[in-house]
Amino acid sequence: MPRLLQYQSIKHFESKIQMALLNRIMFKIIDKLNFLGDNKFCQNQMMNSL
Repeated sequence: MPRLLQYQSIKHFESKIQMALLNRIMFKIIDKLNFLGDNKFCQNQMMNSL
């Protein structure tokens, strides 16, 4: 496997992990906001701020 390809696949893998972590954190935050109250508004605010 060429070096560059290896590097790119590692980078790709890292970004997938970061996305998964981010999604989990976002889900927890949204879950808490849902628990607190007006979930549609909160979710829209969250999505708009991304």
